[in-house]
Amino acid sequence: GLWSVGVCAYRGLKAGSVLPCIEEARKRDMEVIIFNPNHPNASSNFKHSEDVFNELVIPSNPKRVWIIAHSMGGDSTCDIISHNPEWCIQHVSAFALTDGCEGLIHSIGFKINKWSHIKGINWIQSDEKLNEPLEDGFSTKHRSAETNDHPLTTFKAFPFIWIFFDENGANADESPP
Repeated sequence: GLWSVGVCAYRGLKAGSVLPCIEEARKRDMEVIIFNPNHPNASSNFKHSEDVFNELVIPSNPKRVWIIAHSMGGDSTCDIISHNPEWCIQHVSAFALTDGCEGLIHSIGFKINKWSHIKGINWIQSDEKLNEPLEDGFSTKHRSAETNDHPLTTFKAFPFIWIFFDENGANADESPP
């Protein structure tokens, strides 16, 4: 439940922890699962996230899913989408990365990378104005987090993440097409 110990120390829990994300999710009556792609016992960063996704998320058959991922969580998210394209197209309403490591989302037989550029935004380190569109990344649109402090990108992008999620049905009974 922690994005950054350092940010917690110099900006407080609202800036450095996942607690505000949980609070916003609860306002929208969402259930929450927190992954740890940096889990030290996993054989790879992706392995822990893949296991949690395959063993808990997919079998629970959620109607809609929104993902927030920071740093290496972005790489895990891209891998999960690449390995589960049909499921993700049907269930993931939107995903937000914050200075996320971003691999190419691809899968044979699916135009998944085109889909990911519609459903995904990565708020990255930049001197540009907050939320300013930047050049697209490998698999998502890029927007400015208006900071060059990697751990602070989630805090800076926070209000825009939830606007993006709400535009994709997070505050409604159904996701838009």
